[in-house]
Amino acid sequence: EDLRIGIPIKDIDRKTYRMLSYLACRTAIKAGQSMNKKEGRDLLDELKNEDFLYTCPHGRPVKIEWDVTHINALFKR
Repeated sequence: EDLRIGIPIKDIDRKTYRMLSYLACRTAIKAGQSMNKKEGRDLLDELKNEDFLYTCPHGRPVKIEWDVTHINALFKR
C-alpha cells in the first residue's frame, strides 16, 4: 500500500522491505529461463519506462547506461 500511494521506499519498515524483495525475486525472470521475442520486447519496454530500476532485489544490475564515449573506448576509438 505504501508503494501504491507513493511513500518513499526508505520509509518502509525492514520487514515490509524484505517481504517485497522476496516477492519480487519469486516472480522475477531467472537466469537460463527462455522467453519468446514478444516477452523480451515487453520486458525491455517496461524497463525503459522505469526511472529507479537499476538493480534486482539482490543488488545485481538490471540496467546500465553507457554513453558513446564509453562504447568507443571499448573498441579503442
